[in-house]
Amino acid sequence: MRDILLGTEDKKLAKAGRRDRVWDIGHQAHDAEKYGQNWGQNKLGKALMAVGTRIREVGLRERETGMPVDWDWGWWGGG
Repeated sequence: MRDILLGTEDKKLAKAGRRDRVWDIGHQAHDAEKYGQNWGQNKLGKALMAVGTRIREVGLRERETGMPVDWDWGWWGGG
C-alpha cells in the first residue's frame, strides 16, 4: 500500500461512487472530471492523500537526519 500511495505522487485521489457524497465523490468514474466542481466530500480520497503526504514527509526527514521519526498523527486523536 505504501508503494502504491508513493506512486501517486501529488495526484488528487478520489473514490468514484455515485451513491455516497461523503466518502466518495458522488459521481461515477467516467463523470468525475465533468462534475469536478460538484464533488461530494471525498473523505476516503483525502485520507489517502494525507497518508501519502505523511509517508513522504517522514521518509524525507529520516533520510535527512538518519534517525527514525515519530509517527504521531495528532490530528486524528491517536498518538
